[in-house]
Amino acid sequence: MSGPLPAGPLPHDLFGLETPALLVETEILEGNLRRMIERAARLGVRLRHHAKTHKSVDLARLHARLAGEAAPPLTVSTLREADSFAAAGFTDLVYAVGMALNKVPHAASS
Repeated sequence: MSGPLPAGPLPHDLFGLETPALLVETEILEGNLRRMIERAARLGVRLRHHAKTHKSVDLARLHARLAGEAAPPLTVSTLREADSFAAAGFTDLVYAVGMALNKVPHAASS
């Protein structure tokens, strides 16, 4: 089996999943994300989550939908992550690590 599984209960044959596989309890994920967005709002800031923890445009879009934003700010730790999220329409990206000089042309072209 490859590609995303349909939403709903876990398949009975977890041993049949191709790995690596990400299994997410969407209700918990959405609840956690809502709480983080609400807490940031109470503090007067926007939530800028670090995309290296999920590397998922879909999860960043969920963040956008729950926050009522077109594209929330993100932090990335590689230029490939930045390229991927930029290609998906995310424009407020922070590169959170020191940059080697040989990466400056790549970063400047994005």
